[in-house]
Amino acid sequence: MKTLVHIILNSHLDPVWLWDKSAGMDEVVATARTACEMLDDYPEIFITRGEAWFYEILEQCAPDVYARVKKHIGSGRWQVVGNWYIQPDCNQPSARAFRWQAEMSRGTFAKLGVSPTVGYNVDSFGHAATLPDFYRACGVDSYIMRRPGAHEMKLPGNLFRWESPNGSSVTVARIFSYNTTGRLVNIERNLENELRAATPGVGHVLCMVGAGDHGGGPVRREIEYLIEHRHWNADTELVFSHPRAFFDAVKQSGVELPVVRTELQQHAIGCYTVMHRIKQEHRRAETLLGAAEDLLRRHPEAAPDGADAMLKYAKKSLLFNEFHDLLGGCSIHRAMERSLADTGGAWSTAQELIDLTLHRVENDLAAPDELQRAVFRNLSDRNWNGIVEFSPWLGYYPPVTMRPNLELIDENGDPIVWQSFRGEGATLRSHRIALPLAIPAGGRRVVRIKYDPNAPQLRGTPPAGAEKLVKPALRALKARIDIIDDPSDTWSHDMTRYPGKAKYSWNLGIGKFAPFASGPLFYSAVQRWQCPAGSFELEARVYSGDPAVRCRLRVCWSGKQEIAKLRFIPPFEISGVRAGAPGGVIERSADNRELPFYDFVSLLGDDGRAFTVVSRDIYGCDVLKRGALRLTLLRSPYFAHHNPCVVPDDLPFPVCDQGMHEFEFTVFPEGKYDPEVVADEVNRLSEPIRFTESTLGCARRYVVPHIDMP
Repeated sequence: MKTLVHIILNSHLDPVWLWDKSAGMDEVVATARTACEMLDDYPEIFITRGEAWFYEILEQCAPDVYARVKKHIGSGRWQVVGNWYIQPDCNQPSARAFRWQAEMSRGTFAKLGVSPTVGYNVDSFGHAATLPDFYRACGVDSYIMRRPGAHEMKLPGNLFRWESPNGSSVTVARIFSYNTTGRLVNIERNLENELRAATPGVGHVLCMVGAGDHGGGPVRREIEYLIEHRHWNADTELVFSHPRAFFDAVKQSGVELPVVRTELQQHAIGCYTVMHRIKQEHRRAETLLGAAEDLLRRHPEAAPDGADAMLKYAKKSLLFNEFHDLLGGCSIHRAMERSLADTGGAWSTAQELIDLTLHRVENDLAAPDELQRAVFRNLSDRNWNGIVEFSPWLGYYPPVTMRPNLELIDENGDPIVWQSFRGEGATLRSHRIALPLAIPAGGRRVVRIKYDPNAPQLRGTPPAGAEKLVKPALRALKARIDIIDDPSDTWSHDMTRYPGKAKYSWNLGIGKFAPFASGPLFYSAVQRWQCPAGSFELEARVYSGDPAVRCRLRVCWSGKQEIAKLRFIPPFEISGVRAGAPGGVIERSADNRELPFYDFVSLLGDDGRAFTVVSRDIYGCDVLKRGALRLTLLRSPYFAHHNPCVVPDDLPFPVCDQGMHEFEFTVFPEGKYDPEVVADEVNRLSEPIRFTESTLGCARRYVVPHIDMP
């Protein structure tokens, strides 16, 4: 049987990496212009190119070249793949963000007259098990990937059906390499490797040719070499082709491909955690953009002018910054700083849309009342039943002697239990109030605030005794922070796990605690620790009638080529691991490997017990064979450090992630794994409750009437 090798002429293009976004835009124009010249001069070839961002930049910056590309697309010789806005990190975006990749690209591809059906992430660092769900939802039935390579993950073949935990599937081709960098020996290398891994009986092989990562594409001598050697040998024929033609040929072969039902991991384990701030801001932007989108859909009448354009621009900014060398944290410092600014701009725009829309809605709903009102809106699609925290403005009261006495009243006139504690400002007039509320999805609650000398008083100083309840709960978790040497490069190339030997350790729950809050709803205390890699401050909370321990960890990190791990030991033998993935759940083994997770990790026991940690601020972990869960908090390699480069200590190379970081996490140390409980906690950590105030109809009164203030 003769084998047909489908030669895919392409140009892998990193819009940022060892260069900034401006240089990436230059790449777009130069690559497209050169590709058009190749198509004009060689009528037998095809060019393959993906990503909506590429075509948007081309249209805006070089409309003449865009017109040439569009003409070649119309002829079928320029093939558009991917169907997404960019080649993103394929582990860390949310399910919603993956859907936005297609949604925000649809208009761009429609202008080109195409609807791509081949997914294309040839350089992304591993692939979440749920990816087939998002591809099938946008009309993609086939997928080309490269990593993990054959040396990193054993697969039943380089051609297979990939099925998600939810049942969606795509046909996948794992390639040996996406580029040849203009060297003929690399064409031979790619061909030999692809032929060696060919699936028996199919008769078709995929082989990529062209320059990357800084754009480029095929050069003339490569094309002419391929024409000259089209009869590779007696059993092998080379043909210029494109991905859609290849996958159609595979299907027509009738060969039943093996099925893979797991995530495609692992490659570049450092990218799960390096540049924590970028990942955290990205997660915040995703959440706020989703909330803004939902609020505008529920209340289109209250949308501010230009809301649709603002939301679209912010989404595209977010999606661009999901690019695997940005969200993966492995670009140069200058590029990462711009990514942080862009992502902050996206969530700031979303916040502005939420604020404007919500205040318009509440202004229309406001009714006169003699009492001040606190209005709480649930922006999520889940019912809320839990503690709400807010900081109402209560006037200028004396900081110690005359703190106000308050009664909080619900819509039925019934009093609500509440407690107060220190607010965000380092002043005795700063306060925060917690109260329990049930708010339906998309719904609102109104709480009236009454000043009553017989009601409870705002606390002025931290209460004594809270640590007596918090300390044993935290100690029972058997939690520890370990600081470990990590000389690996930014990606942690060629590593599957991090070493376990710590040079500094802090056992949580051991030592001195300072009380922070105490009341009918929860108890809170603070513990601190310092080591040469940084200072750590942990606030732990224990809620009445709730076995969960909720923590907020603040780290001032000064580590250099070090890694911080948060370790837990469950009170039972573990038999399996369950972890969140974008839009789903993945089952794993305790095998010491460093892997990404989304929102939660749960250690399972044979007796049905589960030890679960939920966090929106932590993105990678390992589970040791002996049963310990180690969450990776921070890594501090040099920016864009790629082995085998050795960085001299006396040169001014910047180090990743130094500075202030915050992590919020919740531990469920007992009970069974309950997906609804986990989903509710993820929702709580996403902060879906929005607070506004109303004083319409209130008399001119002060909290402390005898204090005369303007």
